[in-house]
Amino acid sequence: MKLSDLLKESKWDKVKSYLLHYYGAKENEIVFSEKSIEEYEKVYHSLFHLEVAPSEMLIWIKFDTYDDDDENYPRVYATDTTLRENSTELEHFDITPVPWKEWLGMEISDKTAKELDLNEIVALCLNEMTFSGFDEDTIQQYWANLFKESIEFQNMTPEERKENTYTLDEITKKWGLDL
Repeated sequence: MKLSDLLKESKWDKVKSYLLHYYGAKENEIVFSEKSIEEYEKVYHSLFHLEVAPSEMLIWIKFDTYDDDDENYPRVYATDTTLRENSTELEHFDITPVPWKEWLGMEISDKTAKELDLNEIVALCLNEMTFSGFDEDTIQQYWANLFKESIEFQNMTPEERKENTYTLDEITKKWGLDL
């Protein structure tokens, strides 16, 4: 089943409740403003009007824990037929910058479809799709800038890199963070 198929069966109110469940209030911290919920809803409804582009990618949603935290965090990624180097495991791809019409053409992995509610899958994909912005131009600009900065960093001399970057220890000390 493709993401576009799940989208057609989904209901905004249920998708919204999953967004709030995973990314809403945590320990008195509101992650979403009313404005951002409105932006998610606009994107959600706009997806119904996009032409679905074919894709060879398969969407997976996996829940991971980090450090000493017992909470599970959703991770949305895709695979194709590419194997990881020296492994029989499939390569995982970040699909955040992928055009939305291609997201719609991606199949949902059987494991993900069996384990999660369709509205939950749509919510988690919607959050990943809009991670860098609520419109595709903003997202593409974000990734273009990130790529440009990456190239600039790669072209720096060791002295320029040292002058323009900080270690984690330097950052935690400068900002008084306790990690």
